[in-house]
Amino acid sequence: MDETKTKVSQKLYNSDLYEQDNKQMSPTTLNENKNKKPEAEPSTSKMLTRFQANKGKEKESISFVSTLTNKAKSYFFGKENNSEEADDGNSDADNSYETSQEETIETLFHAFCLNKTEDQIVVRFQVMISPEFAFDAMKDKVYVRGLSYKQENLWAKGIPMEVKRKGTGSITGFTWLTASAFLPKNMIGRTQEYKYFVIKGESSSEPKKAQSLWEQLEIKNNYSNRVNRVLQIPQNFQEEYHEQFDDVILMENRRREEFRKKATKAFLPSFKKIVDEKDFLTLEEKVNKFSRVINQHTNGILFIENNGNSYYSSYRRPEPSLTGYDVTCNNIVYQWTTGLFEILEGLMKKISETNDEERVAQLLKPVVYGCIFYLLLHSKVHSKMPNINKENFNILVTALTPMICDERCMKLEAMNFIFNSQQKKEAVAEAFEEGLNCLIKYKHVKENPLQILKLLPAVHFLRCCNQPFSITQTAMENKKSLYWGFFKISNFLLKTVKGSLKPELTISKHFEDMIEYSK
Repeated sequence: MDETKTKVSQKLYNSDLYEQDNKQMSPTTLNENKNKKPEAEPSTSKMLTRFQANKGKEKESISFVSTLTNKAKSYFFGKENNSEEADDGNSDADNSYETSQEETIETLFHAFCLNKTEDQIVVRFQVMISPEFAFDAMKDKVYVRGLSYKQENLWAKGIPMEVKRKGTGSITGFTWLTASAFLPKNMIGRTQEYKYFVIKGESSSEPKKAQSLWEQLEIKNNYSNRVNRVLQIPQNFQEEYHEQFDDVILMENRRREEFRKKATKAFLPSFKKIVDEKDFLTLEEKVNKFSRVINQHTNGILFIENNGNSYYSSYRRPEPSLTGYDVTCNNIVYQWTTGLFEILEGLMKKISETNDEERVAQLLKPVVYGCIFYLLLHSKVHSKMPNINKENFNILVTALTPMICDERCMKLEAMNFIFNSQQKKEAVAEAFEEGLNCLIKYKHVKENPLQILKLLPAVHFLRCCNQPFSITQTAMENKKSLYWGFFKISNFLLKTVKGSLKPELTISKHFEDMIEYSK
């Protein structure tokens, strides 16, 4: 470690704010049982069984501890001693293992959630550790400290973090860490402080030389080194778990904006990866993740000055960790959506060039997925979404317009694959329509109402209303909504569409029904 890093490390470690805590949890104490023989590590299926068996028992705040063996970790990071083959991190085996690592962590996390009791909530932390720490997963450990709610000292114990992914490409040197814990339900709507704690060399052959480092946090125009992060679980929280997407664990806070930008991009779902891995069955989960990352990185990463008491005090207020980051987030979302439409355009070009019906059916899955993803994002984070231009709007309409091949409705088949249950369809139907409403404000959309009309079958598909209809049926009070399948398509859209149709196509009763139902 160079001289600058050493000074920063000493500043973090010697802070009197955590003097008592460091005495209680010194590197030596953390490693006193290091030489004990480890227990055999259970398989994923055994872990699931164990979680189910323990469900209902009172637990302390426990962490999501990895079940990967040291050998597996060595394989993942390519750092096993006496290895005969060097791993450059780009081999098929490495990429395959990285995917396996993430899948294992996700599987065990959902099993972990099953063990939650009625008076608990699950909180999951996601964060990057910066290259400044030269993090070595074989030797170093990171903990979330300040949440030991059953201890007299909240900072006495920490939640150990696990490696989810090592950084590659633009985030080479970074490592994605994750940890989960059970916290009491009465924390909903309250503010709790916490901080990330790094131990360099905890798992090394000389644990007494381990170095303990607190991350460095700063509040703008406040030069106190007594600053913590803030966990705020919304008052109306009703989800299965709360996911806290933090940014980066830093030695020097001055690089926060630069490194948060990297973290934001890394945490967002990659549409290219979704297409490459044919991961088309988790659309709603991916949209929710996108929304959480953008909202939390814009407004949800808060710092607070510490006065020696971990509980929230009325005269202290959480403050934004960065100001003006919403502009950066807008640019990131712009780049993401630009990439999305570039991929969609390429896929649609392939569709136009093939006569193989089954090949078309396979290509339509990512096309339909991507377009629905885009519209759902408008319903979730519309204020962060860039204006859709005429070219991309045409791509969206073309991609979702029904396609009939030999009496097969190809787009409907793709939707039925992506949403393989009526429950999944209904879960996104209203948000899809809200996304359509968000597009109406754009000039080129207003000028092409017939283009919007082409999207209505997609609404019907999601509402499970794609059954044959007749004028008689739609005229019946109890049937009109069944056909149109709308929650609240705006009156402006309906009137605009109605006014643009040729007289012979204007069946007023149908459009009056649409307007009436959407009020």
